[in-house]
Amino acid sequence: MNITPQSIFFQYLEKIQKSKIFFVPTRGNPGDILIRLGAEYALQKANCSITDNLADAEYIIINGGGFFNPYWGDGQNFGNNLLRYYRQNAPNTPLIMAPQTFKFTNDILQEFLSICQISSASIILFARELYSYELLSKLNLPNNVEIKISQDLAFELKDSTFIKDYKKKSSEEYCLLCMRLDKESSFSLMCQLNDYRKKAKNLKLIQPITTKIFAKMQRLTGRWLGNSLYNDIINQFGFTPLTRLHKDIAYTSSLDEYCNAITKSAMIITERLHVGILGYLLNKPVIFISNPNYHKIRAVYEYSMKGTDLFPILYELSSKK
Repeated sequence: MNITPQSIFFQYLEKIQKSKIFFVPTRGNPGDILIRLGAEYALQKANCSITDNLADAEYIIINGGGFFNPYWGDGQNFGNNLLRYYRQNAPNTPLIMAPQTFKFTNDILQEFLSICQISSASIILFARELYSYELLSKLNLPNNVEIKISQDLAFELKDSTFIKDYKKKSSEEYCLLCMRLDKESSFSLMCQLNDYRKKAKNLKLIQPITTKIFAKMQRLTGRWLGNSLYNDIINQFGFTPLTRLHKDIAYTSSLDEYCNAITKSAMIITERLHVGILGYLLNKPVIFISNPNYHKIRAVYEYSMKGTDLFPILYELSSKK
């Protein structure tokens, strides 16, 4: 595995371990929970001093992920909202944004730059891959903002009992085809269906039935796209055909269900970054489907997983289908 023994983020935690740290965990799907668990494991391993009182904090650390992009927030960027809240409520406290992927629209960028100037207290922005690091490096950021790069926080779990326990349960029952059903899909058809389902929610009189129809269409489309990709990949690389499990496991009811679906797989083909990362940490053959319009998967793969081994494989789509 091409994972450094100690990440740059972890090394920074060791430097500030005696300071009182206020950690902002954030919420989300099971992939986001893996990021949070990685952050908490790193904080614990670095023997950091954690406080639940923002007023006592000497540092604020906001959990990593993919907050700074145009895909989520319903018109308000989640990353900017978090950054603004803690700049306004603790303007004199140094703030650390844990490893993130950044993709700005002009509106998101201008808001981001404005928030960075709310106070002169330091801000450290960790990119989780080189594309985002280079993007930040080209910005005219205030002098109080520093840029660093470190691996996605889920990689911090590599030597944890969490990973070791799931490795003990590992089996090879199927090929997991985990295609995104949301607006981060690599396929324009899936993105359109997601938009239609969102609009259907506003049609109050027929909302339940229309939402169910579009949700069903998304699942069927995901299955069709997954089968198409599966056949292409099997033929291209000469892999032995396997029983297939079609499921976007980001919508599972629990983290354990999510992890078990990955643990039982003989191979994983996915558009979801943390499905692939967990599979990688569990030594599963992983094939990432890279969205040509969003660098997240490609960039994290290149920075943290690309190496001499056959897996993981990055399967590039030439254009959005």
